[in-house]
Amino acid sequence: MNFIKRQILDEREEQLTNKAGMEAFSFLMTSNLIFYIGSIFIHSGKVYTQLFLFSSLIAVLYFLERCRRLGANYFNSFTFTIWGVMAMTALVTVVILVQNFQVNHAIYQNNPLHAKFLVVIPITFLIYLPIMIVFNLILEIVGKWQKVRFEKYLSDLEDES
Repeated sequence: MNFIKRQILDEREEQLTNKAGMEAFSFLMTSNLIFYIGSIFIHSGKVYTQLFLFSSLIAVLYFLERCRRLGANYFNSFTFTIWGVMAMTALVTVVILVQNFQVNHAIYQNNPLHAKFLVVIPITFLIYLPIMIVFNLILEIVGKWQKVRFEKYLSDLEDES
């Protein structure tokens, strides 16, 4: 079961993207560990998802900037398969539901199997599924545009020779 469909145009570019991705992932894991330990000591064992989402956002922005500085195109490297879209939608749904349960635990009577809470799960999933599909379509359009741009660049190099 594949979640990501890769479109590799240039192996050097893939290596540079992997390098930037590894640096961003290292930053993400380090910051998540620091935030986790800080949450345990400061908030008496309560872990807040906002810190992890914030560090994920910073890691993504770092990845994009690092790819730009290395001269690698990061948009043409992947799109999601239908399973990837479903997994990303499920991840977004879980993050929203965890936050919802933390804020409204009195309404759900401290029971994650409460009927009101269980009804919200498919509704949230169905609300965010079209958003993820549109996001995936945008990734595909940008990937095709980058491929045409790369082929034009290669033909310009051949014409100069």
